[in-house]
Amino acid sequence: MSTAEQDAALLRIVKDRAEAKRKRSLLEHEIRSTGTAFYEVGSSLRNMSLHSDRQSFSKQLEKHQAHMPESVSEMVKDYFSECDRVEELDARAKEQHID
Repeated sequence: MSTAEQDAALLRIVKDRAEAKRKRSLLEHEIRSTGTAFYEVGSSLRNMSLHSDRQSFSKQLEKHQAHMPESVSEMVKDYFSECDRVEELDARAKEQHID
C-alpha cells in the first residue's frame, strides 16, 4: 500500500469515527429527551384525577407528542370524555332527585 493509500485509509477512519461520534451524540440527546418526556407525562398521568387541569395536561401531551405513543393520547381523551359523561349524568340524576 502506498503512502497516499495509507493516508487515504487513515483519513477515512478519522472521518468515519467523527461521523459515528456525531450520530451517537444525537442519539443520546434523543434518548434523554424521550426519557424526560416519559417522566413528565408519566408524573401527570400518575396524578390524574377528575380535577386535573385539562388544558395544562393537553399542552404537555402536545409538547411531548413526538415521544408518546398515540395510545396514551387516546386513553387520556377517552378519560376526559368519560369524566364529561359522568358529570352530565350526575347533573341529570340530581335533577331527577336521585342523589
